[in-house]
Parts: sequence; structure tokens; C-alpha cells
Amino acid sequence: MSNINQLIESHSEGESLPQEFYTNSNIFSDEISSVYFNQWLAVDHISRIPNPGDYFLFDIEKESIIIIRGRDEVVRAFYNVCTHRGSRVCLEPEGTKKLLVCPYHAWSFDAEGNLMRINFDRSWESTMSDFMFDASRCRNIAVDIRYVMWVID
Repeated sequence: MSNINQLIESHSEGESLPQEFYTNSNIFSDEISSVYFNQWLAVDHISRIPNPGDYFLFDIEKESIIIIRGRDEVVRAFYNVCTHRGSRVCLEPEGTKKLLVCPYHAWSFDAEGNLMRINFDRSWESTMSDFMFDASRCRNIAVDIRYVMWVID
């Protein structure tokens, strides 16, 4: 009985929830999506990244988000996924970077999210159109800076 509606209907008030509410990964994913992804999330204090290029990763369920301070002192958030082939860009949980460099094909992005460099062998030129950057797929997720940093998707 993994259907959440069936579990809710079978639950009697005043009793413990069925074990599946605590162990079923589908129920967990549904809860994360409906509760956490539909509201502002407290990520960390802004003082954690005081200098340009300072970053840390914020992971929630299957998403990894890079929180980084740009050269212009603005704090931004990006999905930790290269727009080229979907590889994770940052592998360390925190640090300082001048460029965010994808370990797969070395696509490089600045701390403001701009694609700065594509490394490719000249023999690829005939098929380069298959690999070209699509700016419409690269977007910031909304960030609101208050006394603490908040991230919303």
C-alpha cells in the first residue's frame, strides 16, 4: 500500500502514522516538493560568503544549488549543473573560485553566471552546433537577500 491517499484514508486519528510515511522515498519526494519547494527557504547567513568568488552548495533532495558572491558583490544562486551536458559544476561543498569550471568538458562560467569559455578540439568544429550553448536554458533561480539569505525556485 504505497499510494499516499490510501495511507491517509487508512490512518486513524490519535494513532501513529503508518511506517511508509517515514520510509517510502516517493512520499518523501512528494513532501519535499509540496512543502519545501513552494515557499522561501532559509539557506545560510550572508556572512558565510563575504568575498567575491566565495561559494557554498545548498543541497535539498536531488537538487544542488551554488550560492556565490559575484565580483559586483551581488549574491546569486545557480543550479549546480552545467548547461552543456548536465555534469555537476562544483564538487567541493564550499570554497572560492574565480570561475566555475565544469569538470566534464571545462565549460567555464563567471560568478555572475555568464558563460566565459568553451574548450573544444578543432576536430569537433563540424559538429560544434550539437554542443553550442543555449542561453535560454541557463537561468538564475530567484534570490532575495535580507539579514539572512533566502532561496526560492
